[in-house]
Amino acid sequence: LIQKGESTWENPAAAANGLAQGQYKGWRTDNANCPHCPTCQGTCPFNSTSQSFVHDLVKATTSTTPLL
Repeated sequence: LIQKGESTWENPAAAANGLAQGQYKGWRTDNANCPHCPTCQGTCPFNSTSQSFVHDLVKATTSTTPLL
């Protein structure tokens, strides 16, 4: 699950590949163990956890804005 444990600045996948750390505080996707998108979509913080007002703003915007 993406939301396992507390959100963190750490990004183990990026660290393993020598990429930049600390881009955002949140949960990371473990693509090596969970490469199936619907699993992650069902546990996405934007779908369930409202720890920030921005989640409600994004949900409201995407639900009312038509795409092309």
